[in-house]
Amino acid sequence: MIKARRIVQLKYPHIYIYIYIYYEAHCLNLLAKDMIHFETFKDVQSLANEIVKEINSSHFKTKFIEIQKERKQKVVSLKLPGKTK
Repeated sequence: MIKARRIVQLKYPHIYIYIYIYYEAHCLNLLAKDMIHFETFKDVQSLANEIVKEINSSHFKTKFIEIQKERKQKVVSLKLPGKTK
């Protein structure tokens, strides 16, 4: 893979940065996917899910969204993790 990446970089220097960014993001995604199989990370993910669920079901979230709409700001919210490809 490193040799192929080097060939592309030399032949197409103007598009190399886009390939590199995609490749690095893909590697981080695969790493994160592998890490969640460890017990420690399962505990962290479980705790994070509980926190997001608690915030999403609270009065705070509703009030926060109301304030964002009043100020015509982009409405943001916390999401639970989904499946990755």
